[in-house]
Amino acid sequence: MLAPAILRGGIVFETPRIIAPCEAGQTLVKADLPFRVEASGGVLLITNIKTGCDCTTGVADAESYAPGSTGKIQLVFTVGERTGFQRKTITVKTSDGREAVAFFQTSIPRILSIKPAFVFWKKNAPGTEKQAIATVVLKDRPVAITGFDITPAGAFNVTLHPPAKPDGRDYRVSIVPRTTASPVTARIVLKTNFPKDAAERFVIVCAVK
Repeated sequence: MLAPAILRGGIVFETPRIIAPCEAGQTLVKADLPFRVEASGGVLLITNIKTGCDCTTGVADAESYAPGSTGKIQLVFTVGERTGFQRKTITVKTSDGREAVAFFQTSIPRILSIKPAFVFWKKNAPGTEKQAIATVVLKDRPVAITGFDITPAGAFNVTLHPPAKPDGRDYRVSIVPRTTASPVTARIVLKTNFPKDAAERFVIVCAVK
């Protein structure tokens, strides 16, 4: 009895999981997903690269690949406001109708911890002061909160209190709504001396609901 034929095709990743390092303050993480082409009978095209979210993009390093050749998918992950462990699925479809799946992983160091990151008041309730605590958790760099922006401006009164001690790490953010008569939502973006970029990493959301 003849053994069934084993059908091969598409691409095969050299490793199904890529782990890329990320340093504190890094805005982009780049990595390559190498693969080999197992298709036969002509050139192979990459027809689609789908990633787990819009924070990750993937681009093939060539337009077409000959049977038996190698290539790579060039990945770029945008850090943005994200922290901690990140895992994204990468699905690559080829012109022979097959698809290959791999995973991209990185871990983003935390710089600040904000608790709570969301404060709210009920509509028409007393507009009492509420506070959020922003704690510097990054150990290997001197990080200080230098100020904040609030959007939209004018809906809340915000006061930033520095640490009580010179070597303290806790900043208090006092928030008071101008009025609770109507619903409103605002974003308080804390500004720091590190990292020096425009990413809105440290956000407190406040709302009257």
